[in-house]
Amino acid sequence: MKKSQAARRSGRLPTLKRRSEFLRTLRRGFRVPATEWLVLHVVPAPDFRCGWTLPRAVGSAVVRNRLKRWLREWLRSQLAAMSVSDAVPAAEINFRFQERPKSAKRRDLGDLKRAEFDRQLERAWADLSRRLKRQLERPQPVASVRQEPAE
Repeated sequence: MKKSQAARRSGRLPTLKRRSEFLRTLRRGFRVPATEWLVLHVVPAPDFRCGWTLPRAVGSAVVRNRLKRWLREWLRSQLAAMSVSDAVPAAEINFRFQERPKSAKRRDLGDLKRAEFDRQLERAWADLSRRLKRQLERPQPVASVRQEPAE
């Protein structure tokens, strides 16, 4: 049994833990802009793993912890709803929250409602699934092997 399957059964999310893992998603991955306050950074990988980044500009510690809790609950429900035949994204995903643009009334996310949060995540998850499918369908370049001329 793979680690991600064991973690799913125990209720724990398989997460990114090291700074280098988060940096890899930022540098090598592709971006899926979800909303003005959420961007997903994704690197195709053998197993599903996730992480979240919430800088102080997002809000107070109470707000940041609420967003993390909502995200974990939402991810657990998504993964539990997927049967074995459904494709859990084979990717490492960093959910990067950011402050709202300067034009917004409030720049922090303290007034965000749970229903709005879930709706935006549903839309981002659908976009992510489409992008991953397209990447898997895209033919991978074949590395050319340089051969020495025969003498």
